[in-house]
Amino acid sequence: MFISRSLMTVAFVVLGSAVSTAAGQLVVTVSTAEPVAGGTQSVNVESGPETPATVELWIDGKLEDTVVLNGVPGVATLNIPETASGKDWEVIVESGDEVFTKNGKVQ
Repeated sequence: MFISRSLMTVAFVVLGSAVSTAAGQLVVTVSTAEPVAGGTQSVNVESGPETPATVELWIDGKLEDTVVLNGVPGVATLNIPETASGKDWEVIVESGDEVFTKNGKVQ
């Protein structure tokens, strides 16, 4: 399931942001700072084609946290596990048929 979501990703990504001006498009901003183990990562879903929007945090291919935003715009705060230091992370935001991803390494 993780691989198929990554393969179907269609988004405009510029320094951690999906940017679009068309109505109903998924617009997401993720902090450009790498998350810290034991901390949080904020994800701002500014607009999307449908609500709810689902925000997921994956650490080394394992789902660690999920937030469902019943209203958009909205902010999801994801919890980074203490044991995640040095591991790969990925945030996936889904709204309707649109998907946004951002990834990196936990500090």
